[in-house]
Amino acid sequence: MTDGFESALLPPRADRASPTLPAYRWSALPPGQRAGILIGWSVLGLVETIRVIGNPAALQVPSIPWDYAVVGNFPWWFAWAILTPLVFRTADWLRPNPDQGRWRLLLHLPAAGAIIALHLPMALFFWFFTNPLPQVRLQGFGPAIANAAGGYLLMELLAYAAAVGLFHAIENHRRLTFREIQTARFAARAAELETAASEARLEALRMELNPHFLFNALNGVGGLIRLRELTAASRMLSRLGDLLRVSLSLDRSPLIPLERELANLELYLDIERQRFRDRLTVSYSIAAETQPLLVPVLCLQPLVENAIRHGVSAVPGPASIRIAAVVADGFLVITVSDDGPGFPAGPSRPAGIGLANTRARLAQLYGDEGSLTLGPGGARGAAVSLRIPIDRALAPVPPAVGAA
Repeated sequence: MTDGFESALLPPRADRASPTLPAYRWSALPPGQRAGILIGWSVLGLVETIRVIGNPAALQVPSIPWDYAVVGNFPWWFAWAILTPLVFRTADWLRPNPDQGRWRLLLHLPAAGAIIALHLPMALFFWFFTNPLPQVRLQGFGPAIANAAGGYLLMELLAYAAAVGLFHAIENHRRLTFREIQTARFAARAAELETAASEARLEALRMELNPHFLFNALNGVGGLIRLRELTAASRMLSRLGDLLRVSLSLDRSPLIPLERELANLELYLDIERQRFRDRLTVSYSIAAETQPLLVPVLCLQPLVENAIRHGVSAVPGPASIRIAAVVADGFLVITVSDDGPGFPAGPSRPAGIGLANTRARLAQLYGDEGSLTLGPGGARGAAVSLRIPIDRALAPVPPAVGAA
């Protein structure tokens, strides 16, 4: 759709929000469309001219000069071209209205008579005074019009009906195109609103992590202070400040390269190492091809936090956490496992803020393609795995429309 045609269909820019089709105006039609109407009448004149020259017997003469044929046919059709805006305006005024029924169509008969009464003198004026044969002017202009009115009345009515039909074809196309434009605009607006809502939900989920983590971290600092381990508490507060600075400096993009997510995770782990000292061991198994892949920002922290809370804290002696990332079967798979007591038996599974938040963010970003699964961590312990489609991890991923 060209800008010119769209501007002809739409109301002024200040009123573009209105879904109402603008009223018909000849001047608002695209220039190419108006030129096409003129060319169409000209083609009819050319066809009629060629027909007359090629079949002089129809007029009971041996031959017809080309200039006589041109003057006798082109003015007739050019006059219809000049009157087309008036015919269109009349057809618009007499358009059937559901509230008024179809009786207005009957008014086309007197309207056609009025426009034909304008057309005949206009067309015959050119024919009468420019005809190369002087004998056509012997009977006078008035009788010539009278003769033409009687002989060409059916042709005049057909031409008027053709012009009215052309108006309705153009108007129906204009209305259909307007509805398509409005539908596309409404769809685009709905998509914009859905994207904005999705981004707002993602931001809310992301912000939900901060107070949750902050509460746990400050709890740990309070425990160290109660044990009078002030040096460890001071170091923990320093690392907490570093982590909060990183969190606040992250842009609003929902995605981040895995290598950067792991670097931010180390700040959190430094805080936890202050709490658990030599009890906590963290190992990594990160495939090289996974490091530049994009993952949801702050997606690993709640998984590691869950492993510490339900794994490391639940055993009296040393405990370990393993973080692995591989590409398998078209998915980026990130697994956080521990050697704690594992998940409780039965259908129940932990559904704390961290895991529920991460699952909701995956659904928001990837729909059904992203998943978070819980399972055993091997001989003992628990494992939490993120699965992200590899094609969605190679480039920024917009929020999945309609994701819950």
